Amino acid sequence: MQRRCAEQTPIAPFAALSPEQRLYLANALMNPIWNGVGTGLGAAARRSPRRILCVKWDEIGDMLVCTHVFAALKKAQPQAELHVLCKPFVAGMLELDPHVDRVLTSVSEWNSRYDWVFELRGTWATFWKSFRYWPALRRERGSVRWKNRGQQRHEMETNSALLQGLPGVSVEEPELFISQDLQQWGEAKAREWGPFVAVHPGGRSLLRRWPAVRYARLCDWLQQEQGLNVLLLGSEEERELLESIRSLCSSTPRSSLELESNSLLHTYSLLLQARLFVGNESGPLQLADRASAAGSTLGILALYGPGVKDVFYPRSLRSRILHEVLPCNPCDQVHCVRPDDTCMMRISEAQVWAAVQELLSLSAN
Repeated sequence: MQRRCAEQTPIAPFAALSPEQRLYLANALMNPIWNGVGTGLGAAARRSPRRILCVKWDEIGDMLVCTHVFAALKKAQPQAELHVLCKPFVAGMLELDPHVDRVLTSVSEWNSRYDWVFELRGTWATFWKSFRYWPALRRERGSVRWKNRGQQRHEMETNSALLQGLPGVSVEEPELFISQDLQQWGEAKAREWGPFVAVHPGGRSLLRRWPAVRYARLCDWLQQEQGLNVLLLGSEEERELLESIRSLCSSTPRSSLELESNSLLHTYSLLLQARLFVGNESGPLQLADRASAAGSTLGILALYGPGVKDVFYPRSLRSRILHEVLPCNPCDQVHCVRPDDTCMMRISEAQVWAAVQELLSLSAN
């Protein structure tokens, strides 16, 4: 509760802020100075940049709700090189993005000046880089988050806010790009398996996960009562969880770990072919949202717990959200004040069954 109060207090004591909030505040205080000095670095660089850097040092789902920023900037400034600085494990999602000219996966690779810098999620290291390579224009997400603390907007809208007032910018939905070969690979798997449901039982925090035994019963119900195949999605770090769920099943769900490739883009290719996705707040959930937005008939059932309401909800019209928002929300997603009755435990199997049936009926129409 202390953290929540700090977010909602107009001016909180600096010592009471989280490290992330301190960085937001530092950005909010410094950005007017950066941009004030930047006006003296050349009007041409502010009006028509030659090089643009977008910093997105974040997780899978966070990247998937900001790719529209890259597209909007590239379309508005086609003469500029657009580079993205991101964590190595999300870089593969951008390898076919036509709006991105280069992907940097280490802060040390930022070793020269950019005319425009957009910090969609930075660190203290990238904060100091802006001192060393002073841009003509700099915008950052921290100021938007700080302004909206306590009443956060959807993360896509927060990212879009950085583009306000820029000439020629048109904001569209985020996209993810895959090759024709990869799309055909997913189509071949769908023909081999028949109608299937993708289930992701994992999550970055244990408190984000619906109980494994309930996922096992869901898999059995989908296969035995609904006549659908089940594909359990997970990374190598989630192998133990997936194997645990399969051992609890009387049916035999497939596992993405058994496939010849388990990359994010391969997962996206499979989601384009699935009838339904069921999962916790996670990167694969955002992949599913992108697949649904790309024109597939994929339905999405999203299970939320300690996360802030609305901020990372799927935007697809074919989605349903189950979220038990308790008085202790939001929390640090590590320490739970009610470990025997967590917010995820309060999502009942009956609720999930009903939502799945509704979504399956939608996908059949």
